[in-house]
Amino acid sequence: MHNDSLNLLLTQPTPVDTHTIKPLLLSTKKTAELLGVTVRTIYNWDELGHLPQPVRIGGSLCWRSEELVAWIEAGCPKRDDWRFQPKRK
Repeated sequence: MHNDSLNLLLTQPTPVDTHTIKPLLLSTKKTAELLGVTVRTIYNWDELGHLPQPVRIGGSLCWRSEELVAWIEAGCPKRDDWRFQPKRK
């Protein structure tokens, strides 16, 4: 391969399949859908400490998708009893 062609290939952005990218954060609505409850229930559970600590972005609450999956797999412990340990890659 000619050097110019190789340089062009290396500098071109790799196409990203957006259908395979999983969101890192889930909105309150998406969290409710994941858990099969209403948005109001998510707010109630958050106030009572039944969910992992959310991330606040502006006025919105979001939850880390990886943490929610781990929390569910751990049996949905209360926030005070929950310690998230991200998987090492």
